Amino acid sequence: FKALGKLADPDSINVCIQGLRDPFENVAASAADALGRLCEKGKGKVADKLDMVVSAILERVKHPIRTTQFRIDLLEAMADIADSLFSSVLVENAQAVDADPAIRQAAIRGLGRIQDRTNLGVITSKLLGDSNAAVREVAAEAVGELGDQPAHIEVLQSRLNPRMENAVAVQNRAWEAYQKVFLRLKPADQEAALASWDGNDTK
Repeated sequence: FKALGKLADPDSINVCIQGLRDPFENVAASAADALGRLCEKGKGKVADKLDMVVSAILERVKHPIRTTQFRIDLLEAMADIADSLFSSVLVENAQAVDADPAIRQAAIRGLGRIQDRTNLGVITSKLLGDSNAAVREVAAEAVGELGDQPAHIEVLQSRLNPRMENAVAVQNRAWEAYQKVFLRLKPADQEAALASWDGNDTK
């Protein structure tokens, strides 16, 4: 299945869908990874099979998932494909505070790629409150992809202050996101954002 994903042949999609049902979850995880590669948003010509792939993945997550890695690979496939029908599953896993951080990270990445601004509340809550720096970093990136309001600038600006965010990687990602969101603001909001900077800001 890993080889099929790298070969990028749409004709292998049906076989990979069957692989999702394999009783060995490490095999099913590889099939999920292959489907993510084959149907990645913006790549390939799989529009005629995309609905079938999305339905198969959603059907699989309704059944018990025993291993963390399989759950991560399913979420990563959803993030790669970035179909709006995955939103509710991604939101649920983004909010799974007791789960492996990689689960939340994959879910947040998917929400950012789906480009639905209604998910920004969940994303910003992870940026502000998740205990894992890698999750906060991917949340900052997602805000950069979706944010377009002064409130989003304020959230990102809070992550630039070392007293509030001790992970340099998160600070850097937040600064990249800040610049993207700033360009989407109305001129008056841009002026207000610039006026909000003080001597304690580091960027």
